[in-house]
Amino acid sequence: VGADHLITDGEILRHTIHITGAKAYKPMLGKEVLMGGFSRIFDTVANTETLNAGMRALRTGGVLSVVGISKEVKLDPTPLWLKLQTIKGVYCYGYTDVQGKREHIFDLAIDFVKQKKFHLESMVTHTFSLEDYREMIEVNLNKQRSRAVKTAVCFTEGS
Repeated sequence: VGADHLITDGEILRHTIHITGAKAYKPMLGKEVLMGGFSRIFDTVANTETLNAGMRALRTGGVLSVVGISKEVKLDPTPLWLKLQTIKGVYCYGYTDVQGKREHIFDLAIDFVKQKKFHLESMVTHTFSLEDYREMIEVNLNKQRSRAVKTAVCFTEGS
């Protein structure tokens, strides 16, 4: 897969310009669109805001892989037709070709974590003890109010 950047602060367009050298344009209709950008984006949240921002941050011919599960969303199709983009859905598992070899997505993810290519701890915004599972479910069901990104159960004392 070869991901090089993990953007977690919601400022995808600003980071895209800084990382890729993309240029921002404001069309006559609709929101700002970038020319240039990332060739592939993995959206692990998949809500209206992240999907629309992801499409704007993709380069022409780019692929947006939707990994997250969300409620019904509203999409502005302008970047799709303007930049000939592709949106692909991914759920739980799959295979991809990496350097001529077929690899399972979970194996790649585990390797990325082992190699410290991603700092996943920054994505965990809330931790709970197992006894507090009801509160964790409530936080996950109301992520907009709780501002949760990812939650985790801690199995150590004092969590």
